[in-house]
Amino acid sequence: MYTLAGEIVSLLFFSVSLVCSATVPLELPFNSTNFFGPDGPWQAVPISLGTPPQIINLLPGGTFFNAIPTHQLNKKCSHCGAGVYNSTKGASSSAFHNISFAAPASQLAGWIREKVNATKTQTILDYMEISKPPAFGQKVQVPHLDMMTGDWAVTYPNGRTAPLPIGYLSFGTQSGVQTFSQDQGFSGTVNGTFPYHWAFNQGLIASQSWTLHYGSVKLNIPGSLYMGGYDQSRILGDPGIYDSTEGYSLTLNSLSLAAAPGSTALPSGNQTTLLQAGDQSRASLPITIEAQAPYLYLPTQICDSIAANLPVSWNDSLQLYTYTTNLPSYPTLNTTALWLDFSFPKTTPSDLLSIKVPIQLLILTLEFPIVDIPTPYFPCRRTDNKPAVLGRAFLQAAFFGQNWGTSTFFLAQAPGPNLGGKSYVEIQDGDKGVKGSGTDWGTTWSTVWRDEGVAGASGENAGSGSSAGKKPGKGLSAGAIVGVVVGALFMLGMVAAGVFFWRRRRRRRRTHRSVHRMPSCRSRAPPPPPKGVHGVHRSPTCTSCGPPLPPSARAMDEKKHGFVEGALEIGGSRTISEVSSQEVYEVPARAENKFPVNEFPVSELPAR
Repeated sequence: MYTLAGEIVSLLFFSVSLVCSATVPLELPFNSTNFFGPDGPWQAVPISLGTPPQIINLLPGGTFFNAIPTHQLNKKCSHCGAGVYNSTKGASSSAFHNISFAAPASQLAGWIREKVNATKTQTILDYMEISKPPAFGQKVQVPHLDMMTGDWAVTYPNGRTAPLPIGYLSFGTQSGVQTFSQDQGFSGTVNGTFPYHWAFNQGLIASQSWTLHYGSVKLNIPGSLYMGGYDQSRILGDPGIYDSTEGYSLTLNSLSLAAAPGSTALPSGNQTTLLQAGDQSRASLPITIEAQAPYLYLPTQICDSIAANLPVSWNDSLQLYTYTTNLPSYPTLNTTALWLDFSFPKTTPSDLLSIKVPIQLLILTLEFPIVDIPTPYFPCRRTDNKPAVLGRAFLQAAFFGQNWGTSTFFLAQAPGPNLGGKSYVEIQDGDKGVKGSGTDWGTTWSTVWRDEGVAGASGENAGSGSSAGKKPGKGLSAGAIVGVVVGALFMLGMVAAGVFFWRRRRRRRRTHRSVHRMPSCRSRAPPPPPKGVHGVHRSPTCTSCGPPLPPSARAMDEKKHGFVEGALEIGGSRTISEVSSQEVYEVPARAENKFPVNEFPVSELPAR
């Protein structure tokens, strides 16, 4: 969870870095109040499209185009609360262009891995607006956003057909633009663009990059999406750096189901050979990461081997595993230190990147229109004849990003619910990596896990996701470093000035007090009144000046100083003698002492 102190420090650091850095990471905040999708729920990013603005929530994912549902089919859709786009509202805008090119529905079907039908698709360019992202303080408006719009209908495995419930915000292309030469009512060519490319060309961000951590609605892990940088607290350990020229393709070297030491979740012990399920010769598995797809798409034997350790059963109609909620083992899953461990090679086959996905993130919910009653399910879909894919379910626990400028993408372990404060870091145009925070993975889940062995979950068996390997990319930019130095010097100067004025004020107060200070108990006796003037003379009252003088000594002292005999008596019935006003000696306030100290008569006290 975020701490107030950590957030304040982070914001101060970020504000200081802005002083000397012309570019900053541009955050696209997720919707924190509404969640979407019939197979999640999922967090989405709200953006504004067109003029006048139309607010639409989109799931980050996909490349080459942004998939935007239109209003014709979805206007009566009860599950389409994410928003739809009406192209007729912005047709008069100078940024609006209706392109005759229409992408086939099969392209979207390949994205979401479901059957898709489309009654109407077209490419439209229009304004995209991000309303006051953090650190900018003003809206960011991207003209000519490249959008594929359509009235799409999705057919699910159980035969139900319904409008596409939510659209997708693309990660873009290598070039950052798509050029169209055929435009209705427009001669010549027009370029469709993507947010990261436009922001980079405008000098708002330092690189053509994006980073993503989907987080979790159920466990209150907020999503994170940036252009031109990342939140370092979302990276645990050293990340893996991979070539993106062939897409987001990886090699899965091993797959395990593991539990904390001492846990009873796996009576037969950790399952470390799940990758070889059904095929002992399978040493690795080619796999891709696709944020726009919802599930884990793995061979049948692998899905079945994982499911054999969970309270689930296969639902052939849904083509998914559903949880058996009336079994005693089901409620304990919410607090059990149990996770799937995906291992990928990094720089060498022996240098592995471990991404752990706790079982709590793999208890998702199917809702209408897929089912009528909310149904908890395990998101592993059998795919024997199609490539293996890790979708949004995986990205709840993984940090994922890309720098188009260097053709690299990044993958790292992401934290659990116990998040630290945000720590913004820029990605420069030539960077080929990102740097992790070093936070221990197990500690970010410590408030969730309640079974035996939780303490071991943050140790060797759980791992922190870090390992020796390729040197990570640089963290702070030069501008940010200069900004931090300038800010630190400024803060030190302010502190020094504050201390100086405080001490100066304190010194003045001391001087002022010394002028008006009354004689202390240990000061010499005051001088006697002038000759011929009689009056009452009282010594400063003090209870800690030692024992009283004996009567003989007191009488002698009074006689020496000309005290009025009988003027003061302690504990007796006598009162102070009345004297006339002419006999009263008044000492002026703040009178200067004109009597040399050595000439003061001092009473001789007898030894006690």
